[in-house]
Amino acid sequence: MATAFSIGEMVESMQHTALGENKLFRGGSDGEDKVMMLHTFAGVDGAIQVGDSGVYIGGSESAQDLVVNGHLPRSGFKFIFNQCEWGPGKLEREVRQGTFRVGVMTAELATRQVAGQSERMRIFDKAGRIDPDEPLWEILRGEMGLKGPKAKVAKPQKTEEKLDSKKMMILGMVVERIFELRNKRDGVGLLPLLDLDAIVFEQQGNENILEAFEASWFDSTARLELNTDTVHVKDDGTVTYDFTEVTDSKPEGTIRQGKIKFSPYGMIRELEEDVWWKD
Repeated sequence: MATAFSIGEMVESMQHTALGENKLFRGGSDGEDKVMMLHTFAGVDGAIQVGDSGVYIGGSESAQDLVVNGHLPRSGFKFIFNQCEWGPGKLEREVRQGTFRVGVMTAELATRQVAGQSERMRIFDKAGRIDPDEPLWEILRGEMGLKGPKAKVAKPQKTEEKLDSKKMMILGMVVERIFELRNKRDGVGLLPLLDLDAIVFEQQGNENILEAFEASWFDSTARLELNTDTVHVKDDGTVTYDFTEVTDSKPEGTIRQGKIKFSPYGMIRELEEDVWWKD
């Protein structure tokens, strides 16, 4: 799952490098926030192939040199932090139980960078799918040629587990990023931050959401200032905040309020503003 951040924003040593603007993906909840770089290029020094899959891990210094010199594309390198881990025999049991199906995935498919709603919709269109609620996995499952019954998809269960301080900090940073894009009038830049079924100003789908952005956010030259001391991250991933809309006619500004509901992976599920609610 793509995050709202680039590798350069989250790893200091990658800032201002040839790969620093590549999107950072999340691989799971295990791994102590370690980052790995995946690619399909055998000629990258220091890279190690995963079995005989054609997927390689590592070799970032060599990769940056090759990108700078124009030998390899920046988009060919995928950064993932954290991972999913299984104890001895657990994955095998889950396969037998039907939680997972085993198939052969090409190296190109494994390193595909599906960073947001727009990329997902292009995959749907290419596959001739018309159901926007169909999971991305089912599209990829078709590309992998898996046969037989579909894998069982576990529905998210409600949990009382609270967000840790690091996750709360990251969601607060996402809100700040949204306001940066908003002041730049960059609606397209906001799309990768949206979950597939995101609802923004009661609208769904890229075209409708972009129209909502244009009508609600980009129809004036007002400057929007996020009041960072009002950003409040709740345990369920909902973020509330106040912001000030400053115009030439009203330089003291108008205070407005917003609310964003995030998915467990940090993608925007719902966004609404000027809706007053009780905690």
